[in-house]
Amino acid sequence: MMFSRILGRLALGCAFAFACHAPAYSATSAPDDSRLFTYYTLVGDSAISWSTCGHVGTSFGCYGGGFLSPLAGPCAIIETHGTTNGITVSRHVFVVEASSTGFKDAVLDVYVKQDVISGGGDTPSMSLIRRIDLGLKVGLKTACFMAGGPRYLFIATALSSRAVLYDKVTGRVAPEGVVSSPPIPVTQITADERGFVTVSHQNAQNTSITVYDPNGKAVQDGGGTGFMANVLTGTKPQ
Repeated sequence: MMFSRILGRLALGCAFAFACHAPAYSATSAPDDSRLFTYYTLVGDSAISWSTCGHVGTSFGCYGGGFLSPLAGPCAIIETHGTTNGITVSRHVFVVEASSTGFKDAVLDVYVKQDVISGGGDTPSMSLIRRIDLGLKVGLKTACFMAGGPRYLFIATALSSRAVLYDKVTGRVAPEGVVSSPPIPVTQITADERGFVTVSHQNAQNTSITVYDPNGKAVQDGGGTGFMANVLTGTKPQ
C-alpha cells in the first residue's frame, strides 16, 4: 500500500513539473535517424537546395539545410544508407552534372552528408569530397540516368551508347562490360532492391538490354525494352 502511494505521488509530481521523462539518448545509445528525412529542390539549372527535417526524440522541426552549388545541369541524384559513428550518421550523396555550360563531359559529384544527433536535435551538413569525370557526352542540357546497388552505380547520358560503372569502394570508373552493336543510345537505367541493374538502349531501329548482378557482372543481354521494378519508386515503362 505504501509503495502504491509513493508511485501515485511521483506520477502526480511529474504531471505538474513536466520533469519526469526519459532522455532522448543515454550515454551509450546510438543516434536514431529513422524519423529524419532530407528533401531536395532544383534551383534553376545551377543548384539543388536541401533541408533535413523530422523527429529527434520528442522534438520535431527542420534542423538545417543548404545548397549544392554551383552545378551545371544536375540531372540525377542518389543517397546511400547511413553508417553510424558515435553520435554522427554519415551517408554519401551522388549527383550527376550533364551540361556543356560547365564541363566537356558529364561529371559525378560525391558529397558526404552528416547528421550529428545530440540533445534532442540534429546538426546536418553536406560537403563535396570528390568530382569525377565520367567521360560521357553532354550537350547544352542533357538527360542522364543513374541507378545501382550496394557497391556500383551505373550512369549514362542520353547521348551515350554505353553506361559507366562507378565503384563506391575504390572510387574508380569503368565502362560497362557489354556493348550494344550497332551502338544504340541509352534510354533508361533501372534497379531493384536487391541491386540488380538493367541498362536499356533504344532507337528507331533497334533495342537492347543488359542485366547486371549486384557485383557488376552481366548476367543477361539481348534485344528488348525490359526494365527493373523496385519497392520504393515507380518505374515508367518504355
